[in-house]
Amino acid sequence: MNTHKHARLTFLRRLEMVQQLIAHQVCVPEAARAYGVTAPTVRKWLGRFLAQGQAGLADASSRPTVSPRAIA
Repeated sequence: MNTHKHARLTFLRRLEMVQQLIAHQVCVPEAARAYGVTAPTVRKWLGRFLAQGQAGLADASSRPTVSPRAIA
């Protein structure tokens, strides 16, 4: 799986993080410090995992699908 160059965490590190959260081994602030991300980022990945499973942890493009100012 390709990870984009600006990603702080790889897919496997995200999976490891949410598994620790689900198993109550760490809390959100501890996970944020341990993985070098912010608490909102930890909550985002946990929410995506709970909603979509492992597929929610995959890298996704941040490029918008539609640009209202695009020239046809």
